Amino acid sequence: MLPDPTLCHLLIEATRNLLLSGVPLRQATMDRLATQLRISKKTIYRQFISKESLVGALLAEHLGQTRALGRWVDQASTAEVGLARLTSWQATQVSEVSVQLVTDLRTQYPALSRPWWTTYQREFYDLLTACLRRGIAERLFRPNLDAEVLGRLLLAQLEWLADGQLFPAERFAPRRIYEQLMQHFLQGLKRYSTGL
Repeated sequence: MLPDPTLCHLLIEATRNLLLSGVPLRQATMDRLATQLRISKKTIYRQFISKESLVGALLAEHLGQTRALGRWVDQASTAEVGLARLTSWQATQVSEVSVQLVTDLRTQYPALSRPWWTTYQREFYDLLTACLRRGIAERLFRPNLDAEVLGRLLLAQLEWLADGQLFPAERFAPRRIYEQLMQHFLQGLKRYSTGL
């Protein structure tokens, strides 16, 4: 029997909602999902052969959203608008996705999380550096910016946020850290009258 795309999407959304509500990855079981949706586990397994395949579909959908973001950023009227779209979307991601969920994905599903994280970082980096180069060309950002270096620095800082060691979530809200990081980052892009 072929998977039902509507049911697959419903299962992915229900899984996303469970995980974003704070349910640990280990506790987001097929049993729990079946109970919540009032369907049988057998129905779920007809769509996804394992929890791992369901999590993989969730991560693939997230990457699809990132690609849609790329089109939205590219269509912005200016580099500043594109960068605002990119950082606003990223702020929402930081607010919704807990450090614990990222850690759980890395430890429980490393074969899924590594390629997902690598692809996500590459796509975010490409969008960011394109915005920076566009901003330089539009004379909105300092002409001496090195988009490649700044993109890599920002990714490294986002990795610090994701691993939760430098900024433990119980002491530092991830959105608070992200907003400070981006405020500092964005201020450094501005074109100053001193000719820098």
